[in-house]
Amino acid sequence: MTEHQSTPIVNSDAALDALLDQEGYPLATSDGVSHLVPFSFYLDRSRRTDYTCGEWGSENNAVADLIRRLDGSRYFTVYEEVRGTHLQPRPGQKPSNVRIDVVLSPTKALVEMGWKLGMIGVEVKRSGVKVGQPLAQMVDYTRSVFEFDGGRLAMLNLVLLYPWNGPGGGPFASMVAQNRLGGITPWDGGDGLTFHSGHTFATINDNGEIELRNNVHRQGLKAGSR
Repeated sequence: MTEHQSTPIVNSDAALDALLDQEGYPLATSDGVSHLVPFSFYLDRSRRTDYTCGEWGSENNAVADLIRRLDGSRYFTVYEEVRGTHLQPRPGQKPSNVRIDVVLSPTKALVEMGWKLGMIGVEVKRSGVKVGQPLAQMVDYTRSVFEFDGGRLAMLNLVLLYPWNGPGGGPFASMVAQNRLGGITPWDGGDGLTFHSGHTFATINDNGEIELRNNVHRQGLKAGSR
């Protein structure tokens, strides 16, 4: 494969998606010659709140990065590829089995520090992906029960998207929080993580130490009229 410095002109999301190979790495074709597109091509897009952030060219790479950052954590037991059952389909929506990329279960050490959010799920996407469809997928996960080793069943208090800077402010941010969704943002130039849903509720620094910040999630508790 020949690598070129030039970047092709792509004027739509569909055209950009068409440049991705099966591994998720950007490719382009010019006069029959395939070449790598620099990640800088869509870096600006990935910094927007309506797209996933970072520079991970495949979902597998993003999952591996998240697991690496959590590796050896004394605060979470990490489960990968957890299967479950969708319990509350909408009218016309067929009940189905689901699978979430990662579930984080708090350890005794974290509970003793004041953790009150139970188990949280993480849906992982490659960088530069529009967040609309992942968020809709995550809403289904909040209405699902997941099965763990030994036949244990659990529902998730929150479902977070990785890597995502979050919705910013305004109605979009409110809707995300009310649906008990949020994101995990990787620290630039470090191994830390910021967990957020309506507000930052936890951070893990480069040394693997966690800081909890008002980790009681009060959104999404009402039904019907507000």
